[in-house]
Amino acid sequence: PIFFDFDMYGLSDATRKVQTDLEIFESEPEDDDAEVDSITFSYGKEWYTGHDHIVLKSRAPMEKLAVSFALAQSIKLSIFENRVGEQIELNRDIPKEMAYHGKIHLSAKDVSRRIGQLFIERTNVNLHSDVLDTPEFFWDRDDDLPIYRQVATYLEIAKRTSVLNSRIDVIQELYTVIADGQNEQHATK
Repeated sequence: PIFFDFDMYGLSDATRKVQTDLEIFESEPEDDDAEVDSITFSYGKEWYTGHDHIVLKSRAPMEKLAVSFALAQSIKLSIFENRVGEQIELNRDIPKEMAYHGKIHLSAKDVSRRIGQLFIERTNVNLHSDVLDTPEFFWDRDDDLPIYRQVATYLEIAKRTSVLNSRIDVIQELYTVIADGQNEQHATK
């Protein structure tokens, strides 16, 4: 679930009505399913991001939208980080099992399924999402691009994506070792 607090933008009554109408589609996350991140904002003379606070230079809608794009990418990235974290947890004991017993309990079919699931996560992060790209919105709005980039840099979107891909690579290497071992055993038989 993704929750976005529109109060930060000082919306009009008509816009609040639309927000209220959309609330019927919201669902409350279970406690362990919620991703909570709190960033405050204010207005000032100079742009600032840091210490979970953003200072906007104006009340311009495009400035707020530039911030929103970066926040949305960060939220989407958090979802991917949680999914890959689940993959890490699922595979945490496999290296120990291999070290202690010299084999694992997974069948070739199970390994193939896990490789497929991992591939889905990798493609979601790298191909089917806009986490890695500057949103199309900024192609014609160069003036707002620095705002977006500053917030994206503060939220460490590029760095987090790189770490996420590194974690996927490690799990992929584990599956490659397992699959190679299983293929060798099958060939020996």
